[in-house]
Amino acid sequence: MQCLLLLACALPHAAHAVPWDSLTLGATPVVDAAQALKPEERAALDARLRTIHDKGLMQAAVVLVDSTDGEPIFDYGMKLAEKWKLGKAGKDDGLLILIAVKDRKYHAFTGMGLEGVLTDVSLVRIQRDAFPPNFRAGNYAAGVSAALDEMERRLTADAETLKELLADDKTEIEGDWLDKLLTWGIVGGLLLFGVGVWFLIIWAIEACYSITRWITVPVAGLTTGVFAWLMDAPPLHAAIGGAVGALLYIPFARLLTYIDALPSPSGSGSGSSYSSSDSGYSGYSSSSNSSSSSSSYSGGGGRFGGGGGGGSW
Repeated sequence: MQCLLLLACALPHAAHAVPWDSLTLGATPVVDAAQALKPEERAALDARLRTIHDKGLMQAAVVLVDSTDGEPIFDYGMKLAEKWKLGKAGKDDGLLILIAVKDRKYHAFTGMGLEGVLTDVSLVRIQRDAFPPNFRAGNYAAGVSAALDEMERRLTADAETLKELLADDKTEIEGDWLDKLLTWGIVGGLLLFGVGVWFLIIWAIEACYSITRWITVPVAGLTTGVFAWLMDAPPLHAAIGGAVGALLYIPFARLLTYIDALPSPSGSGSGSSYSSSDSGYSGYSSSSNSSSSSSSYSGGGGRFGGGGGGGSW
């Protein structure tokens, strides 16, 4: 029995999922349901967030849970943000930082009034630079504090500095889109080339053996659908791809048949000719934590429109 107990203690503890609707925001803006912060770290973060709030920059809250129990962290956090309504009504200057410790995921949610300064791309970059290096070492408070430093720098920047920061954000976004466009262009080109070669083979067999197109068209569609399925496309998408493939083969085959029927340049023969030029925290806080401040930190009716960003470590 003692051996079994020792073995049980040695095994890693399962992640404790906390339902989003069981979390409440009370006297402190730090909700540590994962118990990942030391009391002094929690107190320091609490004071930091209150100072930012008192400056009129934003009303931010930090939530740490063990796990979202398989629910996407964005969905979990948006429900929490909409429930708490951080930020002032009309100003919508709320911010929610959600960290799922055992899931190793994080996401920041911005109120609609902050989206023009704390853009999605800036939040992704800020968190990426601050969170993973610290979180991997278990320094959650240090990671959040570093991220808050950068957020506060943007919120207090003068007009010219902010203009430069937003220009950098735009450049990064455009660079990402160019990279994605280039990648998808290469992939799409290779796929079209492969499908074109396969259609050419089907047409050549059709022409050589005088096979009716009522047979080759379904064959082209079926093989295109199978190819899409082998590329891990969902069955429905594979079926749609097969139907599109069948429809595309018809003009493709007609064009090749027309080219094949053209006379040779010398005017003799009818051989084949191909032209090469044609995306209160109440349920989990201890009494010492809840008594750290007598003033409430409830939300003021701020709206969240889905802005923000996140990642993993």
